[in-house]
Amino acid sequence: MLEEEKPDFDREYEHALAVAAESLTLDELYETLECWRRVAWMTSANPDEHRRMLRTAAERYTQTPVAADEPVAAVKERLGL
Repeated sequence: MLEEEKPDFDREYEHALAVAAESLTLDELYETLECWRRVAWMTSANPDEHRRMLRTAAERYTQTPVAADEPVAAVKERLGL
């Protein structure tokens, strides 16, 4: 995953742990980890391509251009992530 995505992972992981403690099941934790495993795999192959993919998704979703140097957090905010 991108360095900029670590706070997102931490937040989602903590939430999944809280759900697991409450529900006494690991389903949400497994789903969260699997999602982030895919992000980590994609990013490890080519971090710049991962950033480009996020920008392209945001441009298509919002129908507005996204600057190449826009921070990942701002791009994800455009996507509602």
